[in-house]
Amino acid sequence: MRTSPGSYDDLIGKPYKPRGTGPDAYDCWGICVEVLKRLGIFDDIDLTSEMLHSYRPEEDSPEDYIGPCSYESVDEPRSAGDIVILRGEDSSADSRATHAAIHIGKNILLQCTRNIGVHCVAYSALEPYIVEIISWKE
Repeated sequence: MRTSPGSYDDLIGKPYKPRGTGPDAYDCWGICVEVLKRLGIFDDIDLTSEMLHSYRPEEDSPEDYIGPCSYESVDEPRSAGDIVILRGEDSSADSRATHAAIHIGKNILLQCTRNIGVHCVAYSALEPYIVEIISWKE
């Protein structure tokens, strides 16, 4: 099981920016990519939020967007770097994903939202909206 290296304090409070990939501002997918890089899961991943906005959890594979990777869908986050894909409560089951957050350990997710920016949230706070959790195999 991966552990989260160090702190993400330097990211907390960074503002939201559509398609933001850092280092000054992020969107929800941009913050996930930043953590994946810090964990060494994908050293040179360079994806924008386009992946998230076209991703249909019930139909698509992460490999369709990221390229060859070793992953599995799980019921709850296990390791730092697991990506939590969400859809709003009013969305139909065949709609696209609307948000992503990333597990940083101890059932805490790091996410970036329009109104708050980068912040931590308990996994349980997002549970009703979760449609898929992607866990990277070691």
